[in-house]
Amino acid sequence: MAPGYLTESIGFEYKPVPYFSTRLGTGTAKQTFILDKSIYNEGKPYEDKNKPDFYGVPRGKNFRNELAFQVTSTFGEKQIFTNVFLYARYNMFIPYDRKLEHIDHRLDVTLKSRINKYMNVQINGVGLFDKDSDKEVQASQNLSLGFGFTFPR
Repeated sequence: MAPGYLTESIGFEYKPVPYFSTRLGTGTAKQTFILDKSIYNEGKPYEDKNKPDFYGVPRGKNFRNELAFQVTSTFGEKQIFTNVFLYARYNMFIPYDRKLEHIDHRLDVTLKSRINKYMNVQINGVGLFDKDSDKEVQASQNLSLGFGFTFPR
């Protein structure tokens, strides 16, 4: 857990249709944990004052708590074409005690399709913008191809 996150939220959810919802968390707490302090300064002692803190956790500590307003919108798994399904989730975390430039954003998108009765394909993408982790947008994506066969009973 370097870092590890735990988020709790109390708020309201709006769900106009079964596959879409938006949740407003007026009382959201996020804890950031760094249990492996060897990540500080690439192996040098973490007490080195010349290196900035990692993930917003104060130097010499292994825990940080933030209170915030959170918006989470989910477009649930919905068929958009024949045998093609889309899932998307956006999360915005707005800390109460920091400037608006420190808003955290995360977008997850999954597109999956059943090609035939033996093959499935799935494309995932994640975009993350959190100034405590990196000053630039971080992104990851993957492509999965699955084969399945059911033996007769």
